[in-house]
Amino acid sequence: MSVLTTSGVEALITAQEAEHGPGTRVLEAGCGRFKHFAYPETMKIAGLDISADQLERNQYADETFLGDVQTFELDRQFDVVVSIFVLEHVDDPEAALDNMLAWTRPGGLLVLAVPNALSVKGLVTKFTPFWFHHLAYKLIYRVEYSIFPTTLKFCIAPGALKKRLAEHEVVHEEYGEEKLAEPFHLLYRGAMGLLRILSLGRWHPERSNYQLVIRKRS
Repeated sequence: MSVLTTSGVEALITAQEAEHGPGTRVLEAGCGRFKHFAYPETMKIAGLDISADQLERNQYADETFLGDVQTFELDRQFDVVVSIFVLEHVDDPEAALDNMLAWTRPGGLLVLAVPNALSVKGLVTKFTPFWFHHLAYKLIYRVEYSIFPTTLKFCIAPGALKKRLAEHEVVHEEYGEEKLAEPFHLLYRGAMGLLRILSLGRWHPERSNYQLVIRKRS
């Protein structure tokens, strides 16, 4: 599995509350049933998901919305909008991203995490069938994990994502690398090192996931 840290993002979210006071509003777009960050208890959390079952099992959101992030209409804005590993599963990630940006108030934070479509893992995921993804998680990661069909379009690759959001302020970004079960991890690390050498350092194939936080400008 790829590891992304949460401490830097949580500090930014907490700072939003320090600026705007208790009752700061957060929307998790594609919330599922698990909380993505440790939010201050005084924050008001809303969750949007396409799955009624996931919303019923969600225990942390103060309110929930059943809908598709690509088409759902909301008549309000939030201090923080969070979307963790959602955009790679939708047919029109640009429409979903436009919605999330519209739901973020000026000065608010938009928190995104996506697989890096230009990493080895991203390219393999994009060009292999869904049954192979199930097999890989079972044999290579050795975990029971719910996975969903993936479109992983190149418009959400790190460079393309930053370009689309270029008018806003980047306040945090990081990459996550894969942690595989042994003996696969040692072989994987060796292969990634070889690919970096062959590309003369221009490609970082091990950067499998990407996290970006922007502050929306007026």
